[in-house]
Amino acid sequence: MSVERIQLLHEDYIRLTERFKALWTFHQFLRGVQKTFFASEPSYALDFGRLYDDVRAVAGTIDTTSPEKVAPRLRELSERLDAFARKLREADRHISPSYVRRFFEKVQPQDEKIAFHLLRFYFSQHDVDEDGHPGRVEQEAERPQDICTRPLKIRGEQRECGEGEQGAGPPPAPPLQGDERSRDEGP
Repeated sequence: MSVERIQLLHEDYIRLTERFKALWTFHQFLRGVQKTFFASEPSYALDFGRLYDDVRAVAGTIDTTSPEKVAPRLRELSERLDAFARKLREADRHISPSYVRRFFEKVQPQDEKIAFHLLRFYFSQHDVDEDGHPGRVEQEAERPQDICTRPLKIRGEQRECGEGEQGAGPPPAPPLQGDERSRDEGP
């Protein structure tokens, strides 16, 4: 096995684990919103425990198994993460932004990584919402595999992933116009 090939597999594995963290955090967030405002569990069923075990199991094979056997396993896990992301995104579409705001006002999370992983989840979604708008982030690639593999354009400004993460926080939201303000304030 070449050292370069093993290094590439390790990098793929790291991206895979980061995607898993973003999905798990987003799942916990959706569960919190559902329990807080609707006294119920989300309508989807995802086996994060099994997926976690499978992701961890592939880590031990990177150094000991041929890359030709590990690479397909990483691709299969990536496809499973994609399927989980689609289910989470579908559940997210049924939650009003005002519930999200109210949830954060109530919970007031102290760990900045929670917001980072939630944003990573949202920014990694390559589909378009029902209103036909892709959101605030215009992504350079047609079908991104990971949010940190290419530059992003945020409101017309190009950045590399991670640039300005050290306490800078997300860019400020654009000011709301008259009819947008009343629509967004919700319940």
